[in-house]
Amino acid sequence: MAWHDDQKQLCSRQRRWGRRRGGSLVIEAVIAAALLATATYGLTQLAKSAAVLRQQSDQRLAATLAAENTLERLRGVPLAELTGQADEVAEIVAASSGCEVDVSTTPFTAAARDGIHLRVDVSPSQNIRVTLHDWRLPTAESAAAEKTEADDDSEQPAVSPSPSASEVDDA
Repeated sequence: MAWHDDQKQLCSRQRRWGRRRGGSLVIEAVIAAALLATATYGLTQLAKSAAVLRQQSDQRLAATLAAENTLERLRGVPLAELTGQADEVAEIVAASSGCEVDVSTTPFTAAARDGIHLRVDVSPSQNIRVTLHDWRLPTAESAAAEKTEADDDSEQPAVSPSPSASEVDDA
């Protein structure tokens, strides 16, 4: 009989524990589902942010390459023609890159030498803008060539005006 009483008590405990366990199992499942949903939402937001950052990075790279391309094209232009050619080069690069390109030229003087400050602004979208600067001073060769041209212009004799009709002799 003792064994039978022990058996009854054990079965009774197991039934009570099973009922309590059944209620806590539902709570655990709800908590697990909430944690899983939160983690999934967080990962989705992380993926969206990564895609936006990748797109901005690609646009910034395109703008930087367009600005460097513009400056490289302008390096081949003689200093005297730089201001006039800047807009033309900007239009060419804008057409090939799909970005808005603006080149501004500002004269400056440094160490008694006149130069030009180039500022290239490139904008592939409203949120991104890349600005590069370059300062161009005349090289010794170009300064000597400009001086020679100026000296040649000043040494040429003044051309006398053609004779008017009243000064022509009838021979």
